[in-house]
Amino acid sequence: MNKDFGEDLQMNALRTLHAICRVPGFKQIFEEEHKFPAATFDTYVKEIIHMFTESLKPGSENWQTFINANGSIVAFCSAFPERACEFESIVKPLISVVKEKTE
Repeated sequence: MNKDFGEDLQMNALRTLHAICRVPGFKQIFEEEHKFPAATFDTYVKEIIHMFTESLKPGSENWQTFINANGSIVAFCSAFPERACEFESIVKPLISVVKEKTE
């Protein structure tokens, strides 16, 4: 998942990863069966935070991207809870959206 490959491909990667993260035992399959290192998802973390932040730019908010980014982060953190701390930078903006945009 990299913005350099274009928005359509990035969104397809996001949708695919979201579904894969929901597979029971995905973390174990990822680490033990396929022997992928945790660093495999470093780019994902960077890109999804960027996507989240860009979706909230004043005057050009993109709520569909915001929702997709949040859904993906939830799925990812469900599969890899030890990486949740990497999303600390989006907590305040997320709280602000909930405060300002919900009743």
